[in-house]
Amino acid sequence: MNQGQRLVNNGSLAVIWRKERHREERTYWIAEWFLLEKCKGLTEGYLRKTRFFYRESVKPSQREKEMLPDTGISWRYFREQGTFYYDYTRIPDALPTQYRSKLGTIEDVKQLSKVVQVDEDRTFFRVQLASSLAVEWKDYLHSFTHYGDTHQEQLSRACAAVEAIRLTVAERNVDLKKQEFWRMVSEELEQNGTVCYLPMNHRRLQQKVVATLDKPIVQVVDLPRVGNKNAEKDFDGEIMSWVMQLRVMGQNYTNTWIIKKVTAMCALIGYECPSESWFSRELAKEEVKYLTGTARFGEDSRNAHRYRSYVPLKNALFAGDCWQVDATRINILPFMKKVEVDGKTKRREEFVILVAVRDVHSGDLVAVHIDTKEDCAGYINVMRQAVRNTGHLPYEVVFDRFPGHNTDEWELVKTSMERCGTKVTVTHKANGKAKLERFWSTFQTVFMQDSDKYYGEGILSRSIFARKSSEYLKSARKAALASGWDFEKAWDEVVGMVECYRTRKLSDYKRNCKIDLSPSELYAQSEKLNVVAVSPSQMAQCFWLFKDATINGGMVKTTILNVDYFYVIAVEDYTVLKEGRKVTLGYDYDDLSKVFLFERNNIQHFLCEAQEQSRVIVTGPDANWEEYGKANARNNAIEKKRKEDLEKATESVHDVNMLMGALGDKGAANASEDAWVSSSLNPSQGGTSNVDKNVDKNVEVDEFEEVKVSFLEMM
Repeated sequence: MNQGQRLVNNGSLAVIWRKERHREERTYWIAEWFLLEKCKGLTEGYLRKTRFFYRESVKPSQREKEMLPDTGISWRYFREQGTFYYDYTRIPDALPTQYRSKLGTIEDVKQLSKVVQVDEDRTFFRVQLASSLAVEWKDYLHSFTHYGDTHQEQLSRACAAVEAIRLTVAERNVDLKKQEFWRMVSEELEQNGTVCYLPMNHRRLQQKVVATLDKPIVQVVDLPRVGNKNAEKDFDGEIMSWVMQLRVMGQNYTNTWIIKKVTAMCALIGYECPSESWFSRELAKEEVKYLTGTARFGEDSRNAHRYRSYVPLKNALFAGDCWQVDATRINILPFMKKVEVDGKTKRREEFVILVAVRDVHSGDLVAVHIDTKEDCAGYINVMRQAVRNTGHLPYEVVFDRFPGHNTDEWELVKTSMERCGTKVTVTHKANGKAKLERFWSTFQTVFMQDSDKYYGEGILSRSIFARKSSEYLKSARKAALASGWDFEKAWDEVVGMVECYRTRKLSDYKRNCKIDLSPSELYAQSEKLNVVAVSPSQMAQCFWLFKDATINGGMVKTTILNVDYFYVIAVEDYTVLKEGRKVTLGYDYDDLSKVFLFERNNIQHFLCEAQEQSRVIVTGPDANWEEYGKANARNNAIEKKRKEDLEKATESVHDVNMLMGALGDKGAANASEDAWVSSSLNPSQGGTSNVDKNVDKNVEVDEFEEVKVSFLEMM
């Protein structure tokens, strides 16, 4: 090789080596740019064709490998960091080209690789160092929380640099005794200029890195003079007691305020006062943070959660095991609504509130209710929709203390669901329905981002992408108002988001999730072993509205929303109809085509169902005689049953019927007369008249008419 030959081009080395399993010796690879420089007449176009033919010689199943296997033909290659490298042993050496001979012997190539080894290690280490200092240093932050923010970051970056050195040693198979490598690393660290708390002397750096091979990096990398107790003094235990008392108070005093307060107390009593560094060191201890964190920040504070134990919970095993119900304000642009204030019409901003019922197992939103407020009516409505959509109640349903949870209306619904067999849980903590609370974050970050009306996450969010710029919101609001943004359009927007969530496959947006089903499909296909079946009457008992009504003329007339409705009772329910009693009527605003009748003031006693009977037009061109005929046929069937019951009730002999004459019912009088005569002639049938004593029991049947006439003459 010529002296002064260029060995590096844009970060790629002229010669590299790799160890392969099927070869005992190393494989040496020649960079394409170096090959073109050494072999005159060789072009990139020719090499591109050779790569194509070599790739075709490899099995299709192995073509995606980073390094293609050796198939025995020439121009074996692989690509690394944008540069093509060619196997030295597979570069053709036939006349007249003799490309391999132009590169020298294998010994020349090995010697050249040794020359460029340090440069290759430098390039590799430079890439690893940049990667570690950009991302991986954050993994060490938790190990230095007892230091301030500046020291915490600097020590974490130092640990990341040590990790980059160790990775370079392992990947490049570096001999730790070679000082050239450590000089190179020291030069790179010094040139980088952002790594602190690591020695720049290559020998001391070598000692520190080698020490991390036997113990964790965080135990080797630390602040200078850590563990030196020469400056520490024993102070009175009462001073530490003051510090703890002030730290545990709910006022959450700052460190500076605590230091000043304790310093004043020490001066008042005459104690030797510790230095500010002593105070800072004691307050930064994990033990102090653990003991005082909950009382200092509050039980429900985010900062106190890391100091509180918890019980890990499994997900629900089956669909319908648990439904969680909650409401949230949807973070889309508000719309303007006209309201009356002191007799004046004003415009007020209104936001959309979404009440959702979410199945814990599948994540499906089995029902949603969209409104501008959160109240009892919304929760009742969303539960009614959920049961109507699924056809059952869950094993357990979880609510929070929403506005209206203590009203009589909700207590009736809650009691009815419990009576059906559903467990109703009321919680006042967010983690009581953690799955649903976590869902709101997913709903915002995944399914609301595409909407131009979405303005960002809540005020408690600390994500850097939580909020949109004020300039964008101003223009979006202006465009929304110009397009007539109102509740109906906001309703459509939210419904679209909900349907997008329910129909999108979980594997599309969840990492490490291989379920190619949407939440709605998962709920439909999952087993529902523990759900509570609900009959139509139980559905009415739980979620319908009720009012008093009276059965008159075989039907019920009632007024709902200032409109008169007529409901007829089927012939099959004739027993309920004929009693004509007062009942409790259950109805649903969403479907007024039928109602349920219950015993008065006892909705647990279901009587029957009644269908709506609209007023029938029998005059003019719109006369509907077919409908009239159906209704009249029902009335005739009921009348027939009524007459049959009447006949059964008048089967016995009643003297009153025979004495009524023209004022009575002729049919009833004749029936009573026949029954009286028959009983007189047949004492075995209950006849007890005195005439029975004078009648010959042996009278033949054909003499019956004559006997009957004689009796009529006696009358």
